[in-house]
Amino acid sequence: MTARRHQRRAALPGAGFTRPSSLDPTGLIVTVFGESSGVEGTFDFTTLPGSIELRRAFAAALDRKSGPAGTWRSGETCRNGYWALRAFLEYLLTRDDAPSSTAEISPAIWAAWRLSLPNNHTARNRLAMLRTVLPLVHGLPADTLTAIDRRIAQGPHPTEVAYSYDRFEQIRSQAAATFNTALVRISGNREHLRRWYAGEYASGGTDWVIGEALDAILRTGDVPRYGGRADVLHRHARVLGGRGADKTWARLFLTGPEAFALAVLLVASEGWNRSVLHRMRVPGHDPAVGDDEFDIHLVEIHKRRRPVRLRYTSNNLVDTGPDSPGRLMRHAIEATELARQTLELLDAQPTSCWSAAAPAPPTTRSASASPAPVSSPDGPSTPDCPPRRGHRCGSACAGSAAPFRCSSANSLRRTPRKPTIRSTCCAIRRPGPRPSRRSPRASPTHSTTHTLW
Repeated sequence: MTARRHQRRAALPGAGFTRPSSLDPTGLIVTVFGESSGVEGTFDFTTLPGSIELRRAFAAALDRKSGPAGTWRSGETCRNGYWALRAFLEYLLTRDDAPSSTAEISPAIWAAWRLSLPNNHTARNRLAMLRTVLPLVHGLPADTLTAIDRRIAQGPHPTEVAYSYDRFEQIRSQAAATFNTALVRISGNREHLRRWYAGEYASGGTDWVIGEALDAILRTGDVPRYGGRADVLHRHARVLGGRGADKTWARLFLTGPEAFALAVLLVASEGWNRSVLHRMRVPGHDPAVGDDEFDIHLVEIHKRRRPVRLRYTSNNLVDTGPDSPGRLMRHAIEATELARQTLELLDAQPTSCWSAAAPAPPTTRSASASPAPVSSPDGPSTPDCPPRRGHRCGSACAGSAAPFRCSSANSLRRTPRKPTIRSTCCAIRRPGPRPSRRSPRASPTHSTTHTLW
């Protein structure tokens, strides 16, 4: 093949390469691999209702739809298809004549399923998903496939209207107030934790106990807890001012509404949509333009619906002061840095900040459970100070309200890696000489491995 402009030959794997199987030996677990390596998602049909034959047939159809010859590439699309298949299986189980094989799914069953759905966008989206994936299910009767292929009625015309400029400014101001309050809280507690690591507080004092609790939050995602109710230790509850989330883990992490407010600010500033924010990486460089007073954040933009040669772009967000896009990105990195450190300590993949406080969806099978780490007696070290020696904290098990789930205190334990403040994060400013500057790069780099969220 002759290479044209914006084209290049694909890099072929080695001679001994074997493509990993996307369907496990049981035929019930489907793994969706990404186009740029990695795993987009793992979908488990083991716990779904219905006969084993039906579940295997549906899992095989999802595997074919998301495989190399399929058209589903995004994890979100596959997840929506999985939810649609699950809803259809749940409906089949409620029928008196519940089918046990694909050959028993008749046009009457499909028509009854369509009539049982409400007239809303979710129902139409599920029908559209099933309309594309069910033809790949082996064994379905031909007349059933004909019924499935019928057109879906168009939904009502949307009645939403655009916000007025005044309303838009009001929403942005409210989001800014919510996020700025969280930024001040996290920055203050982060400074308190830095001073505790430096040994500036007398052992056993109120400030020292607060630092001990913050260290446990950074390492495990929550304060130490005990008992069947996973209650907070009394000495920590006394100095922290309570046992709620706003008094414990929210001292270092964004809550759901605060993370949503940050997303609103980024959307209002740059016009990014949800998928762009979900895949956004932390700017890996801190270049400057002539004057050291300006910082440019090189943000990589990934838009999967564009043609391949137009999917990856980059934006230069200049930090020229308050209300500038670069300053907002700097604050976003600073507010989420400690959450990324905690996820790394728990050997978990970075997730969206607004979904970190919720349990993992039951439809997606997690790669592995995150054991509860045990605090090291030396404490974490940072570039500013050596580790603090001589402190101890209680059980490292996070409670049910913690943003990062971990197993019980009696489960397997291991000593986590010591957290460090990354020098590549341009939101972290420290006294001393500034690092060397480099010119902005014309094209984005894909070597960054940490997501912004």
